[in-house]
Amino acid sequence: MLFTPCIGHTATVKTNFAGAMTSDSITAVWVAKEQGIFQKHGLDLQYVVMPNGTLTIAALLSGEIDMGLGGPGHILDAAVSGADVICVANFFRSSTIP
Repeated sequence: MLFTPCIGHTATVKTNFAGAMTSDSITAVWVAKEQGIFQKHGLDLQYVVMPNGTLTIAALLSGEIDMGLGGPGHILDAAVSGADVICVANFFRSSTIP
């Protein structure tokens, strides 16, 4: 889900974002939270650490979380099984150091 607060609107939307990843590949999420970027845009974001991607997708489908971070396999499995899921973006880590 993408939330965009109205300009001049001071209310924040509480949202739960979950995933099984705690590695440096989600550094952007941690930095954005610590720097107040989510809050600046009207989101009171809580990152919930899940044991695995399967449970993240299950929590998303049950409405326990608003957004989930999962690998493409978990998302595709859910979609092929008939779940109404949308993949908006994926974290991609690459190294250009020879």
